[in-house]
Amino acid sequence: MGEQPVTCRPSGVVSLLQRVVDGVAGTALGASPIYVLGIGRNPKPWDNRCYFDLEDPDVPTVRLRAWMEGKKIPEWNHLIVVCALVRFKVKKPGISVEPELEVLGIQETMVSSTSRDELRMRFMEALQRPKAVVVDMFLKEKPSMVLLTSQGGEADRDIRTQLAGYEDLLTFDVVPVKMMNPESVAQAFRALQVKVGQVDCIVLARGGGEGIQALEHDVVLAALSERVIPVMTAIGHASDSTLADELADLTFPVPGALGRWLRDQLEAKARRAAEQKRLSLVDLDKEYRTVLGKLEILDKDRLERTAKLAQIEQERAKDRTALAESDVALGALRKERADILFDQRRWKWVAVIALGVMVGWVLGRVIGWW
Repeated sequence: MGEQPVTCRPSGVVSLLQRVVDGVAGTALGASPIYVLGIGRNPKPWDNRCYFDLEDPDVPTVRLRAWMEGKKIPEWNHLIVVCALVRFKVKKPGISVEPELEVLGIQETMVSSTSRDELRMRFMEALQRPKAVVVDMFLKEKPSMVLLTSQGGEADRDIRTQLAGYEDLLTFDVVPVKMMNPESVAQAFRALQVKVGQVDCIVLARGGGEGIQALEHDVVLAALSERVIPVMTAIGHASDSTLADELADLTFPVPGALGRWLRDQLEAKARRAAEQKRLSLVDLDKEYRTVLGKLEILDKDRLERTAKLAQIEQERAKDRTALAESDVALGALRKERADILFDQRRWKWVAVIALGVMVGWVLGRVIGWW
């Protein structure tokens, strides 16, 4: 039988790769320290060590992770020269090799030309400008927001998780940018400023970690200071703070907190809409009842008028009957009068004839006719 193959765990493979990298680095670089010039960023003490980033003064997106024994913290935004040994760390997942600096000492320190205090003085007018009332955008029927963040970053996922169920109440678009590249952030931000009336708010968000100081670059701060659309920020961890946060109209410690705030505002908006709908239904029911009451009054008036008209018609019928009876009586009177006149004329002629006979008889006796 052949030899049993050697098996190991994934952690063993990573350890093996670490030893190989350390061996190659030791052969190529030797064991002698080197001097590195850079700007100290994001210092954090941990377990009797101080960890910080060493940023390239000319290429802000290039940074080396550095650490030194003790709790002495390099000054923020200061240019320093460190004496350090180059180390390499194997990171996973997607196993990558990342160089680190084991700092033996800080040889020289001098103030950087872009210190935070100088940046604050440069943008003091923008920092003192009154903040926009971001919450007013929720008075619109469907506000529109644009998120500037890294492609596939955690910030987008953290915010959208909180908005589940309220997607119909908010237009939420994402513009992917290189958050570690100040020019990329500033260019995307300025491109959105021409969409006044279409975009109600711009959100600048990312998680913590390496490259967060790119959002404190003067080109980013200049773009933020020239804004005409309200801006919200949610940058880094809760302990992180940048001048971009100070320039923003509303800031949150982490993207998840911004998402929860948006959810609360949308819940309040939904409640207001439901209450308004309820009040509208109440008002509509009240108006319906009012109209129904008026219709009942009109119907009652119509019935009363119909009864009065019927009564008037009955009275008119009685008057027509009485008039007909009067016409009949008048006709009888006229006939009786005509009969009387006829009798009078007849007896008148009888009297005349009788008188003539009597006169003739008398004359005949006188004359001797008889």
